[in-house]
Amino acid sequence: MVTASKGNENSIELADYGHGLFTYFLLEGLKGEADRRENGGNQDGWVDIDEAYNYAYDKVADKAAELGFLQNPQQDKRVEGKIYLSRVR
Repeated sequence: MVTASKGNENSIELADYGHGLFTYFLLEGLKGEADRRENGGNQDGWVDIDEAYNYAYDKVADKAAELGFLQNPQQDKRVEGKIYLSRVR
């Protein structure tokens, strides 16, 4: 399970992004940004749940802070093994 923010935080929506911050950066990550080495990925051609979460977390927290807000996505780590979400083209 992955959430857009902690329970006591608001999830920020920006018209310029066409989505909330979390959705915007999650989708960018699934398109391949999360798999890139410079973004913490392993560049194996697949985006797994950890790569997607780590990418979205960093981008969301940074952008929210830039805007003067707190938004920290959360991930439940009880699932074991790799969960692949998308293949990078």
